[in-house]
Amino acid sequence: MILVKVSLNLFLVCLVLLCSAEVAGAAYTENQDATSRAQELLKLSDQQNFYDHALALQTAREALGLFRTASDNSGVAQAYAQIARCYLAQSDLTEATQNYDQALQLWRDQNNTREQGAILIMLGYIEDRKGDWLNAISYFTQAQGLVNEQSDPTQMGQIASGLAYLFNESGMPESGLIISASVGLLSPDSNHAG
Repeated sequence: MILVKVSLNLFLVCLVLLCSAEVAGAAYTENQDATSRAQELLKLSDQQNFYDHALALQTAREALGLFRTASDNSGVAQAYAQIARCYLAQSDLTEATQNYDQALQLWRDQNNTREQGAILIMLGYIEDRKGDWLNAISYFTQAQGLVNEQSDPTQMGQIASGLAYLFNESGMPESGLIISASVGLLSPDSNHAG
């Protein structure tokens, strides 16, 4: 009798564990499906942003919802950055900044310095467009502190071009030329005299 009770209890425990594993596996599969679908939507939004900014924004927001459902913080940060690009394409600098700020915070929470640098560069570009030179310099300087020149020369070039633009627009084109030449944005034989 005792052996039957122990066997029955052991059987019930195994059954509960098996059911729990199936539910957990199904939830994992649903999260993977949502993440995959959201990544596809981000790619689609990026393409749409060339010809229909409003549609691209809607698609990026849909991706954001799926990433949130899947609890994928990297995906959520990517979606916020794409939403910001959609707003930037529409010259809505306030909304672009807000969405970039949300992406930046998520990348900081994840200690992802490469993505932080990319977002800071974009925030610098926005400040360039607004003519807020001090904030632009601050963003570019922060990005420069995060970017490794050897492993990511593209981001270093973006920082340099943003600073060069800033100096040119603020009435100091000589400083802009020096920055441009120092990172190879200008060839040595370029005629800068006009």
